[in-house]
Amino acid sequence: MMHGIIGRCALLAPLAMLAGSAFAAAPQTEAADAWTAAGGVGGGEALLYMTVTNRGAAPDALTRVRCPVAWASEPRTTDRGEGGLSSRAVKSIAIPPNATVKLEPGGLHVALLQLKEPLQAGQTFTCSVTFAGGPEEVPVRVQLPGGGQ
Repeated sequence: MMHGIIGRCALLAPLAMLAGSAFAAAPQTEAADAWTAAGGVGGGEALLYMTVTNRGAAPDALTRVRCPVAWASEPRTTDRGEGGLSSRAVKSIAIPPNATVKLEPGGLHVALLQLKEPLQAGQTFTCSVTFAGGPEEVPVRVQLPGGGQ
């Protein structure tokens, strides 16, 4: 009899874990409207932009991006100096609590490095965007420079 109870408990434990995960909190930080410009060359780079919203009470940070169209990536910021605009790598992009941060031309962005092939207008792909709070799959659209499809 005891063996039967243990067996039932062993079967119910995974079901209880699944039920609990169904009630897990939604991610506090989300990325949307991700895009990059068409063009580039194999081995070159493209700039990735998006809007990131942190609905939580704690700060978060964009720490990593992995995209199937590039071998590597790095978060960057754009500095304005005497010689004009200059892009430099940063460890992460801070996302303050209850705030929206726009990664856009002339500011924060993600550089997709060592493109595997040129990007074509109308193409879409999915990148894994990692925040301190966890990863998220984000669709990316490729558009003509200047915003057109």
